[in-house]
Formats: sequence, C-alpha cells, structure tokens
Amino acid sequence: MAIETKSKKFIHDNLDFSTKKNIWYYAFHPNTLPVEDIAKIGIAANDRFGNSFIKRFKIINSKKIFFF
Repeated sequence: MAIETKSKKFIHDNLDFSTKKNIWYYAFHPNTLPVEDIAKIGIAANDRFGNSFIKRFKIINSKKIFFF
C-alpha cells in the first residue's frame, strides 16, 4: 500500500490480513497518520502466477472516496 499525504509526503506499508479469506486491513491512528491528512491511497497485489492488481483511490474528504 502507498499513501500520499496532503503535504506531498509518500508512505508505504503492508496491509494486515484477517484469518478470514480475502480480507485485508489497515489502521489509521490519529497519533501517527491522521486520516484527514491523506490525499491518495494506492493498493497493489500479485498472485502466485505474477498477475498484478492495482487500484488507486483519491480521498475527497473523510466520507467521500473517488476511485480511479
């Protein structure tokens, strides 16, 4: 996962996975990265055959996300 902040900083991190199949998580904590500071999020994953999936999200506000 890659994150672009509104102040143009770029952060990358791994997602946490659930014990349930095909569910992934990421926690935003106010003392580390407030969700209000996020401009864009990119998610990428590869399967065992090398096929890639990439999805980008632009955060309009904390309640509205634009997919592109």
